[in-house]
Amino acid sequence: MPLPWIKMWIEGLDDPKLTRMSLAERGAWWDLLKLAAKCEAGGRIVSGGIGLELDEIADSLHIKTADERQALESMIVKMAERGSLMWNEGHTLVVVNYEKRQMVPPSSRPEAIAKRQRTFRERKKKNQGVNGVRSGQTLPSWICDKCGDRADNVLLSIPHRQCKCGGKMILVEAQEEAGEG
Repeated sequence: MPLPWIKMWIEGLDDPKLTRMSLAERGAWWDLLKLAAKCEAGGRIVSGGIGLELDEIADSLHIKTADERQALESMIVKMAERGSLMWNEGHTLVVVNYEKRQMVPPSSRPEAIAKRQRTFRERKKKNQGVNGVRSGQTLPSWICDKCGDRADNVLLSIPHRQCKCGGKMILVEAQEEAGEG
């Protein structure tokens, strides 16, 4: 199974919301986005459906020093003032527009990919006829350069392009397969 990931938009390099913060505050922002993804709650920072308190958020982000804690707190204040974070009525920190910015298109979800693969395999199986050849497909005819034996309407893979007498099978012509597969 692939590792979980988040989208990091390139516009963040020039976004005044981010460029006006220190490097430590921006690091705290990106870590908070990763935590939001881990929570799988549409941008809400929760555990078991209950909003995490600031100490729990700091613990979840592995914040160890007072400077790191200060960067986290100031980032939260700044991003709340700038409309990118908010504390909802249940005292849960929410990344605003998280779902919109991190949306995975329905066609990229595992169940959609599995359905496409299943449909492709069924269509491929249906279109294959005898010996894996589709009806109406042009098939080659081969002749042995040593004994003259013919092999008509067959697909010979490279290792099998040798006659039983040891001669080399040479492509002579292509014929359209008769019948249905």
